[in-house]
Amino acid sequence: MVEAREWWAGPLCIAADMNAVRSEVERNHGAGDGRNNALLNNYILEYELIDQPLIGGSFTWSNNHSNPLLCGLDRFLFSHDFEEAFPNALQIVLTRTISNHNPILVISEPSLPSKPYFKLDRLWTEHKDFVKNVQQWWEAMAFHGSASTTFFLKLQNLKHLIKPWRIQEFGSVARDKNVLTCRIHDLNILEEAGALQQSQLEERIRCKLQLRSIEAMEARKWQLRAKKNNFRWEDSNTKYFHSIIASARRKRNTIAKLQVGGVDSFDHNIIKEKIRNFYINLFTQQNELNSGMENLYFPTNKESDKLWMEREFSEEFNCSFITLIPKKEDSYTPKDFRPLNLIDSVYKIISKLLAARLKKVEGEEAGWCVTTSHLSVLVNDSSTEKLKPSKGLRQGDSLSPYFFLLVVEVISKLINDAVVRGKLSGFQVVDQGTIISHLQFAEDTLFFIDAAVEEVRRLLIILVIFETITGLKLNLEKSTMINVGADDVIDVLTRELGCKSEKLPLTYLSMPIRAHWHSTSVWDYVLVRMEQKLATWKKRKLNKAGRFVLIKSCLASLPIYYLSLFHLPVSMEKRMSKSCATSYGER
Repeated sequence: MVEAREWWAGPLCIAADMNAVRSEVERNHGAGDGRNNALLNNYILEYELIDQPLIGGSFTWSNNHSNPLLCGLDRFLFSHDFEEAFPNALQIVLTRTISNHNPILVISEPSLPSKPYFKLDRLWTEHKDFVKNVQQWWEAMAFHGSASTTFFLKLQNLKHLIKPWRIQEFGSVARDKNVLTCRIHDLNILEEAGALQQSQLEERIRCKLQLRSIEAMEARKWQLRAKKNNFRWEDSNTKYFHSIIASARRKRNTIAKLQVGGVDSFDHNIIKEKIRNFYINLFTQQNELNSGMENLYFPTNKESDKLWMEREFSEEFNCSFITLIPKKEDSYTPKDFRPLNLIDSVYKIISKLLAARLKKVEGEEAGWCVTTSHLSVLVNDSSTEKLKPSKGLRQGDSLSPYFFLLVVEVISKLINDAVVRGKLSGFQVVDQGTIISHLQFAEDTLFFIDAAVEEVRRLLIILVIFETITGLKLNLEKSTMINVGADDVIDVLTRELGCKSEKLPLTYLSMPIRAHWHSTSVWDYVLVRMEQKLATWKKRKLNKAGRFVLIKSCLASLPIYYLSLFHLPVSMEKRMSKSCATSYGER
């Protein structure tokens, strides 16, 4: 690297088979060479290189055995000026065929045509004339129809009035900034030749005040978008927000590769169509079978309460976008993305009314939310054609928490009933003590059963009944069976249930389970996360105050979660301190 920098000072892109991984996360099993790992990490930190996440896969090498060892040996490393020259650069893992290495494709400027849609920037709402103008525009518009129709049409047309106002107030910010800077420069040159006149001094002061106002506005814009509350407004760290926060979020959410049916697609239009078809199948009712819950006891409602809940709403407001958030770094199939609905304010008001009804009585009130809605999927900021779902409540809906509680109550009652009738054993903490049959944490559920084929089959029957009652589809491919002292029968049990198996120790909810409290290996994940957050190249984008805030934020969040259960070894404390000192600019 030193020799390369002697004859080239521009952007650098380094590609190599490193023969080492940065951490154990880049291996599917087994312990790697800690010395080589440390050499690679130190090389990246010393020369302030950027290690971009891979798209389309976690590993780039396989030994092709029956129980293969997979590692991320191959990688591209970018210099900070390469990142500035190509902020949209992506590295994509291609299919491994003849070689035991995966090819890696780097796209410096992805061709992602987008159809822009209107988005309200929070910065506009802070303009002194925004609220007054919106009020005048709203009162000037006149439409005929019901109150809900008038409200909807006014809201739809309001954006056409906001757009020209935004261009007038914020559209020429970059040009005004350049003009002011050039004028200040000209006045400074005149000052070197002789004293400025009073009018010229006043003009330079006005230019500086206007320039400061523009820079403060830009700082506020990026502070709002970055969602980093620890950074104060006007702390001159806008380059950090722009080049790191916004750029990283855009790259993380970009879908440059999609695998459907074992075939990789890179064409943007094909990706959009494949994703739209996936969600059409996902949100379409496949059959009309609807089983009741007659054998499960729930409180019933009065007929008057039912009629009050089933009052109709208009369908005009029930449309939204779906944005796709990757569940993991190597997301490359439609199932690897979490669909989040961008529900507008009008629908939120109506769904909160429905939620208020459910607080008083519980019943069948989801029909309007599901069957009258229209969805459009956003793929790389480009919307697909609308689709009409016939099932599935949208994530982000105010009704979701209430229906989620109803659903998990069903599986809980089914499991408890099976334990009472002696069909499932559960786990007894002590003799004659409490029997724990299942634990539920948010959307994760743990079942405790004996390592017997009969109990696994009974659990599978209960899950099928749950699917039939609720209309939900369980994904057993993502489910895991963990054995405790049942190594000889675990393969048979996983085949019965159709899931995969894992052994202790393992990681659950980002916490290592059955790891020794004094172990140093459990802290490797925390150290890797800290090194990613405090990468040395980021200090070029931050002043010293910003670096201090970033370090403080990392120390206040990442290690404390682990410190609640595990002892921090001295060696790990020294490595964390070194990472913080290097990020701050000290050696």
